[in-house]
Amino acid sequence: MHRGSNLLAQRILGLAPADVGSRRYFYSIPAQGEPRKLVHRIETGALDHVPGSKTVYLRWQELEAGIKHLLGGMKTVAMEYSPRNAIPYISRVDAGTIEIVRSLGVEIVSSGDLIQVFEQLADQTQIVYATHSLFLLNQNFPERHRLIVRDDTGTKVDQKPYRANWRYATDALGVHLTANILFSPSVLLVEGDSEPIYIYELFRQLNRLGKLDADANMLGIFSYENLPNLRFLLQTFRQNGEGTRVMVLCDGDKQGKQIHKAIRPLCEAREAPLQILGENLSIEDYTLDEECFLGAVLDSLATAADAGSMAFSEDDRAKIKAEWETHLKQQPRANTGAWFKRVTGQILKDKEGASKVGLARNYAFRCRENTPGRLWLARPN
Repeated sequence: MHRGSNLLAQRILGLAPADVGSRRYFYSIPAQGEPRKLVHRIETGALDHVPGSKTVYLRWQELEAGIKHLLGGMKTVAMEYSPRNAIPYISRVDAGTIEIVRSLGVEIVSSGDLIQVFEQLADQTQIVYATHSLFLLNQNFPERHRLIVRDDTGTKVDQKPYRANWRYATDALGVHLTANILFSPSVLLVEGDSEPIYIYELFRQLNRLGKLDADANMLGIFSYENLPNLRFLLQTFRQNGEGTRVMVLCDGDKQGKQIHKAIRPLCEAREAPLQILGENLSIEDYTLDEECFLGAVLDSLATAADAGSMAFSEDDRAKIKAEWETHLKQQPRANTGAWFKRVTGQILKDKEGASKVGLARNYAFRCRENTPGRLWLARPN
């Protein structure tokens, strides 16, 4: 950059107008390895605020040798260049510099996509980190993550990668994690597949509201589905009362009470805490945002109706909303999970109703895109 001619590079490097000198300087970020700086002898400190090794030039021969060093090992470089000046806003590098780079056998491509990514991240994110590990995804604040994706249409920022369950990341890395129980110091064993989604979301909301100071990344939540599985998991994780910290959570309905009674002796022997939800309550009764929950119910019904080639009319929506208001007024309140199964079963003409896992995912999506609503916790045990 020379005398502020490359405004894009100036912004990305964090240079204030007053800091832009009168001599040319260059900054190269290789795909792997340390960044490299090329600065003039009169202004050797021009890029001291950014990382990387430094090369100093004075004469034009040293400048060209320095550019060659910057591009060492590269076959392609992205620069503020637009083929045929198609996007004038991007075209900031002078023709002479382009000629030098091409004379070194390096192909030049436009950095327009990368600039868009960096500036979008800089506008919306305080800390940027790159990782190839899904274990660095923050369960407490999933909405803070941005996923940089490149495909045939170019490079873009996925603002809400959790909506696709991190599909782009898992596809790229070739790994799929169903739970992190093998790596967590604490494990919560729950009855159904929807519980982990609700509980992680509950942690997130309580942390954001300042009602809780806990790190959900340290907790693995796993569904045991039935009593034999639960016995096996307890014996695996708690050998002679030692090993991973484990807690068991049972629903407050009839099945949950049966599991609670049957597993109590083993939990006591393995020194694993055992907790049961409130009388006749399900995990759905412990969600915090009733507006998001009702929206998730409608989303789940619409998806199920579409899958079954059924109509989901405005009258159906109105009926669900009325049923929901009636449900909220019931004291003591009926099991919300059972309510969902009943009302969706009536609409779909299927006693199983819509998917509870789908409901949980829709609820979490809506909560992450909205400010948490008022607390409507039913009857905690």
